[in-house]
Amino acid sequence: MKRVGLFLLCILGVIRLNAQVTPYHYTIRAELSAQLIYCLAQDSYGRLLIGTDEGLYRYNGFKSKHLIASGNSSKEITQLLAYEDSFLATNGSGQLLQLKGDKLKVINLPGFRGDIRQLSIVNKELVITGSKYITVFSLPDFKWVNQEIIPYTEPESTIANHVLRYGESRMAVLNSGELVNIDEGESRNIPNATGKILVTFGKQLVIIPSFLAEDPVYTYNDGLFRSWGTLLNKGNLRVNNAKVVGNQLFVLSENGVFVYSNKISKKPAHWFRGIATTDIFKDKSGNMWIATKGKGLLFIPSGQHEIIYDGTLLSIVPGPKGTFFGGTLNGSIVQFDRRGRELNSYTSRINNQEAVFMAYDLYSNQLFSNIGLFAVGNEKAVNRTNEALKGVARLADGSVYLAKSTGVVYIPKSTKKTPLFGLTDSTKLQLLRSEPAKGIALNQQSQEVAFSTVKGVFRRIGNEPYQEITLNGKSIDAQAITWFKNDLIIATAQHELLLVHNGRVLKRKDLSLNSGELFVLKMIATEEYVYLLTEKGMHRFNDLDKNIEGLKELTGLEGLVMRDFAVVKDELFIVTQRGVLLLTWKQSETMNYSLVLSEITGRKYDHYAYKDDRIQFPFDEKLIVIPFECVDLSGNRQFIIRYAIHTKRERGYWNALPASAEQLNLSHLNPGNYTVEFYLYDPVSQTKSPIQRKQFTVLYEWHNRPYLWWFIGVLVAFFVGLTWRWSLRRERKKCVVVNGK
Repeated sequence: MKRVGLFLLCILGVIRLNAQVTPYHYTIRAELSAQLIYCLAQDSYGRLLIGTDEGLYRYNGFKSKHLIASGNSSKEITQLLAYEDSFLATNGSGQLLQLKGDKLKVINLPGFRGDIRQLSIVNKELVITGSKYITVFSLPDFKWVNQEIIPYTEPESTIANHVLRYGESRMAVLNSGELVNIDEGESRNIPNATGKILVTFGKQLVIIPSFLAEDPVYTYNDGLFRSWGTLLNKGNLRVNNAKVVGNQLFVLSENGVFVYSNKISKKPAHWFRGIATTDIFKDKSGNMWIATKGKGLLFIPSGQHEIIYDGTLLSIVPGPKGTFFGGTLNGSIVQFDRRGRELNSYTSRINNQEAVFMAYDLYSNQLFSNIGLFAVGNEKAVNRTNEALKGVARLADGSVYLAKSTGVVYIPKSTKKTPLFGLTDSTKLQLLRSEPAKGIALNQQSQEVAFSTVKGVFRRIGNEPYQEITLNGKSIDAQAITWFKNDLIIATAQHELLLVHNGRVLKRKDLSLNSGELFVLKMIATEEYVYLLTEKGMHRFNDLDKNIEGLKELTGLEGLVMRDFAVVKDELFIVTQRGVLLLTWKQSETMNYSLVLSEITGRKYDHYAYKDDRIQFPFDEKLIVIPFECVDLSGNRQFIIRYAIHTKRERGYWNALPASAEQLNLSHLNPGNYTVEFYLYDPVSQTKSPIQRKQFTVLYEWHNRPYLWWFIGVLVAFFVGLTWRWSLRRERKKCVVVNGK
């Protein structure tokens, strides 16, 4: 029996491993779904540069912009290399191009011969590695420095597939199956194999083969080769690329991605089977991007993500012994463990509603739901009901509060050993409120109960009469309620969070500030945080006086729908349309989005004059345009653009634009100097990006320019004074003549 148990445990471990080899990811088309993507990079603004068979594109998280090249003989962009504030690129014809701003131009290389396979910058010099030559050019003038032949290459047949610096030496792998030390001029034959790519991984030189099932992967160290087997046993498809990112080696092929973690092994993980992949890139936020042939971009959000259950659920609640209950669309409830194995199923025969509410009661080992009450371990409903349950609170003495569609009831502890009654008619229950209930929450320390209905929020301690909690003498319309550190937290329909202590509202936080409506769908409090599920994603806080933290790595990503969630210690279990997602909330406070301001333009002329770094617009310019670009590769898009227009005499008001906006149009401005300020604002966490400014001047009409009239006034005064002086001198002369006579 022990052997059988051990065998089953091993089988389950293998199933578990195979089920989780591909990480949680999205497919982002970026308007390039039909194109072959060769390479990826990221510019200083956070935008993704994508080299494809149709040219170079720049993706900001909203849309892609095609950057047209001039002077190129091939539109393919096969490599990208960052150089200062620009990028160097190569195309399918072996030309070198440089990207500055939006302009992609061909760079002429005097004295260069051969092809371009690799680009690198060493000691402020550009090193171009081809199939036979290594050529060096000075930067930034691209002047020829020197060129050397790769040893053991031949004019007609033998070429270098890849060159890599390994330790103090440069190594090359040839298509003849040789590993060459370029600096020493030495060659070694790779045992029965032909390598394609060289990488340094785990302090070893790794030789990646050209095909998945033809040649093995080799490591080379201290003059010795070691075989690690082929990547696949069959299906001899081509290897496209290999890169080391962090502590992982990624081999990209026509049949997915093979992943080695920390060290080389004989059984790497195999991601994205059947998808042709070409490149992998890790952006500044830690997200992974995988380029494909005709399948767009595979986006792996940063952090630890795992799908533990791939069924379609609407709700989730923790159960006994590390299990979970999930409500389904067909009105049943499934119980599953962290491995995704279904353990039991609960169905009410007379109620086929969707299972949207559940609460596990440890006291009685029963599961409350809107489709019935179930004894855990028994799939039959103990007490079926057509009433929609909205909340359950079990007190320490065994009594129960129920929030139902017909009101709020209190059921004293039953002395009977039979299952709990009172979900329907009962002489034992006490009806506290008769209007439809919304929710209920219990303070485990004080045993104080709070419940909300369509008419307000109420609190009760023991058998005392319940009291209503009001705000400025008015009833509170609550979306959700929960207890946090002996304080009641209320999310209102007016998009506010209220902190209530001893029945009094002590703190308020506006969630709709500059963001419109923000509905809180559910709240759960732990010892450290209050977690909120809203229509805009997951958020949490532990102090209403501080900013609310948003789960940026999942919010709004490519159509992700978050339906419900549960919290166990510091782990989140989120119900999505893709299954139950497990993650640990650990993320940085840095903003993952940015704003790029472009040059101000007008509509009347192609070019405008500048004075003191201000663009000068004529008085009759009808439209002034300030183009900008929001960058958010993660797809959160929970921010807004705020701007204000200031003059020398007056500070303007802050206005808002949606994240999808592309420009600010200004018209009918009075003459004068203007400063327009911009920043991105997250209305939930209330964080913002640094303020950026654009300045311009609207000129006066020629006859209304103050300097013109000042000059005319001075000129008139000068002539008046001159005339007066001339007249005065003339009068003096007359007086002299008269006196002389």
